[in-house]
Amino acid sequence: MAAIFEQPPGGKPRHRAGRPSGELVALAADAAARVRELAGYGPHEDDPALEPLALACFYVVDARRNNAFGLQELAASQPRARTLGPEEAHRDPAPAVGTALIRVWSEPSGEPPVCVELELAGS
Repeated sequence: MAAIFEQPPGGKPRHRAGRPSGELVALAADAAARVRELAGYGPHEDDPALEPLALACFYVVDARRNNAFGLQELAASQPRARTLGPEEAHRDPAPAVGTALIRVWSEPSGEPPVCVELELAGS
Protein backbone atom coordinates (compact mmCIF):
# COMPACT_ATOMS: atom_id res chain seq x y z
CA MET A 1 0.00 0.00 0.00
CA ALA A 2 1.24 3.50 -0.79
CA ALA A 3 -0.07 6.89 0.29
CA ILE A 4 0.76 10.53 -0.31
CA PHE A 5 0.00 13.13 2.33
CA GLU A 6 0.34 16.75 1.26
CA GLN A 7 -0.18 20.11 2.96
CA PRO A 8 -0.15 22.81 0.25
CA PRO A 9 0.39 26.41 1.37
CA GLY A 10 -2.98 28.05 1.94
CA GLY A 11 -4.85 24.85 1.11
CA LYS A 12 -6.52 21.94 2.80
CA PRO A 13 -4.48 18.81 3.56
CA ARG A 14 -4.69 16.15 0.84
CA HIS A 15 -4.35 12.39 1.11
CA ARG A 16 -4.27 9.81 -1.68
CA ALA A 17 -3.72 6.09 -1.24
CA GLY A 18 -3.80 2.92 -3.27
CA ARG A 19 -2.06 -0.25 -4.27
CA PRO A 20 0.86 0.16 -6.65
CA SER A 21 0.75 -1.80 -9.90
CA GLY A 22 2.28 -5.26 -10.00
CA GLU A 23 4.80 -4.00 -12.55
CA LEU A 24 5.97 -1.22 -10.24
CA VAL A 25 6.24 -3.61 -7.29
CA ALA A 26 8.35 -5.95 -9.43
CA LEU A 27 10.65 -3.07 -10.45
CA ALA A 28 11.08 -2.08 -6.81
CA ALA A 29 11.87 -5.69 -5.86
CA ASP A 30 14.52 -5.84 -8.61
CA ALA A 31 16.03 -2.53 -7.47
CA ALA A 32 16.14 -3.74 -3.85
CA ALA A 33 17.79 -7.00 -4.94
CA ARG A 34 20.45 -5.01 -6.79
CA VAL A 35 21.08 -2.88 -3.68
CA ARG A 36 21.47 -6.04 -1.59
CA GLU A 37 23.98 -7.33 -4.14
CA LEU A 38 25.94 -4.07 -4.30
CA ALA A 39 25.97 -3.75 -0.51
CA GLY A 40 27.34 -7.28 -0.21
CA TYR A 41 24.48 -8.69 1.86
CA GLY A 42 25.02 -12.32 2.79
CA PRO A 43 22.47 -15.07 2.08
CA HIS A 44 20.71 -14.61 5.44
CA GLU A 45 21.10 -10.84 5.71
CA ASP A 46 18.36 -8.45 4.69
CA ASP A 47 16.78 -5.12 5.36
CA PRO A 48 13.01 -5.42 4.95
CA ALA A 49 12.78 -1.66 4.34
CA LEU A 50 14.68 -1.86 1.03
CA GLU A 51 11.71 -2.79 -1.17
CA PRO A 52 9.30 -0.17 0.22
CA LEU A 53 12.12 2.41 0.03
CA ALA A 54 12.75 1.52 -3.62
CA LEU A 55 9.03 1.78 -4.35
CA ALA A 56 8.79 5.20 -2.67
CA CYS A 57 11.79 6.36 -4.72
CA PHE A 58 9.99 5.39 -7.93
CA TYR A 59 7.16 7.75 -6.93
CA VAL A 60 9.70 10.57 -6.47
CA VAL A 61 11.27 9.91 -9.88
CA ASP A 62 7.83 9.85 -11.53
CA ALA A 63 6.96 13.15 -9.85
CA ARG A 64 10.21 14.72 -11.08
CA ARG A 65 9.75 13.50 -14.66
CA ASN A 66 5.98 13.65 -15.14
CA ASN A 67 4.64 15.81 -12.28
CA ALA A 68 2.92 12.71 -10.88
CA PHE A 69 0.40 13.65 -8.20
CA GLY A 70 1.31 17.34 -8.81
CA LEU A 71 4.51 16.91 -6.78
CA GLN A 72 7.16 17.92 -9.33
CA GLU A 73 8.28 21.04 -7.46
CA LEU A 74 8.47 19.27 -4.10
CA ALA A 75 10.20 16.24 -5.62
CA ALA A 76 13.02 18.45 -6.93
CA SER A 77 14.53 18.47 -3.45
CA GLN A 78 16.53 15.70 -1.80
CA PRO A 79 13.92 13.52 -0.01
CA ARG A 80 14.47 12.56 3.61
CA ALA A 81 13.78 8.89 4.32
CA ARG A 82 12.95 7.13 7.55
CA THR A 83 11.29 3.97 8.73
CA LEU A 84 8.29 4.31 11.01
CA GLY A 85 7.42 2.30 14.07
CA PRO A 86 4.19 0.29 14.04
CA GLU A 87 2.11 2.88 15.91
CA GLU A 88 3.29 5.88 13.91
CA ALA A 89 2.86 3.97 10.63
CA HIS A 90 -0.88 3.66 11.30
CA ARG A 91 -1.49 7.27 12.31
CA ASP A 92 -2.25 9.95 9.75
CA PRO A 93 0.66 12.39 9.69
CA ALA A 94 0.44 16.16 9.82
CA PRO A 95 2.97 17.28 7.20
CA ALA A 96 4.40 20.78 7.53
CA VAL A 97 2.90 23.41 5.25
CA GLY A 98 4.42 23.21 1.78
CA THR A 99 5.61 19.61 2.15
CA ALA A 100 4.46 16.13 1.18
CA LEU A 101 5.05 12.68 2.61
CA ILE A 102 5.14 9.46 0.63
CA ARG A 103 4.54 6.35 2.72
CA VAL A 104 4.85 2.76 1.57
CA TRP A 105 3.76 -0.16 3.75
CA SER A 106 5.01 -3.69 3.21
CA GLU A 107 4.47 -7.04 4.90
CA PRO A 108 7.44 -9.22 3.91
CA SER A 109 6.86 -12.91 4.49
CA GLY A 110 8.29 -14.04 7.79
CA GLU A 111 8.98 -10.43 8.87
CA PRO A 112 7.00 -7.84 10.82
CA PRO A 113 5.31 -5.15 8.71
CA VAL A 114 7.48 -2.20 7.71
CA CYS A 115 6.63 1.35 6.68
CA VAL A 116 9.00 3.73 4.92
CA GLU A 117 8.32 7.46 4.65
CA LEU A 118 9.94 9.97 2.30
CA GLU A 119 9.50 13.65 3.08
CA LEU A 120 9.52 16.07 0.16
CA ALA A 121 10.16 19.65 1.17
CA GLY A 122 10.85 21.38 -2.16
CA SER A 123 13.87 23.45 -3.07
